[in-house]
Amino acid sequence: MLGLPDEYQNETKGTSFNPKYKLQSSFSKLAHKAGIALPPWGSMTASMMSAGTTMMRQHFLTTWNALGALTFRTLRPTDWEIMLT
Repeated sequence: MLGLPDEYQNETKGTSFNPKYKLQSSFSKLAHKAGIALPPWGSMTASMMSAGTTMMRQHFLTTWNALGALTFRTLRPTDWEIMLT
């Protein structure tokens, strides 16, 4: 799903040889850059990337990143904000 890592597994304490570790680490850096709280890795939650069906702000990080890359000549990435209504 658009580069989103599964949230029900905690691979953040893995090794750099583990592709899931790399994905969760990259995702964590992107969330920090966007000012969004990280999902609770390794927990079954209502999140659609865990055990539930709820869309959360972190699920739009890859879209936020793409918008920032496309508009970097006129806007800073932080000019974009992920808001759920």
